[in-house]
Amino acid sequence: MLFHSLRIQPFLSLCLLLSCHLAFVGAQSTALQSLWEIQDFVDQRECARPCFTTVNGLITRDIIGQANGCPGNPAQNKCFCRTDLTAQIVASLSSCVFKGCTSSALDVSSAISIYTEYCATALGDDTAPSTSTPAPKSTGTSQPPITDSDSQPTRTGSVFTSVQTVFSTVIVSQSGSQAASGSSQPGEFFRLLIIASIFLQVLLL
Repeated sequence: MLFHSLRIQPFLSLCLLLSCHLAFVGAQSTALQSLWEIQDFVDQRECARPCFTTVNGLITRDIIGQANGCPGNPAQNKCFCRTDLTAQIVASLSSCVFKGCTSSALDVSSAISIYTEYCATALGDDTAPSTSTPAPKSTGTSQPPITDSDSQPTRTGSVFTSVQTVFSTVIVSQSGSQAASGSSQPGEFFRLLIIASIFLQVLLL
């Protein structure tokens, strides 16, 4: 009996560790977003902060969470960082910061990085994308789109990496155009944002 008990103990320890890990990941996604508390958010210029949050007296408004249709203020991480809405949120965030910070591509790049890196960490998706062969898609009737704004996202951290890469490329391109012409071109910048947003929406389908 003693020998049998000793053999079971390592197995029970492994199960306990696995349960704790799963509970931690689940707690991350359902926790209230805390992007406003991270140092990178605090360190960015004042002109960019209203694109994330506004403060009216004692009320702090979660701009991104409300744009995602999330219940609660602030929103839960799983809704604040919905991967199916990331392209639209980043495009909107970029437009807001570009206007508020006098066409500063550097501030736009910083804002995108703050959001995407926070979400990759908050959802536990900051690991490398899987290289395994994907399973073939079902030929049956396609599932209807998710309409519950509080649904748990299912895509991996590569979503946030793709979004940040594409929009950063747009920003670098715009910065080069400004340097060459000696003036800002907000119309061209927004046109590139729209193209990037459409591209990402197709890419992430």
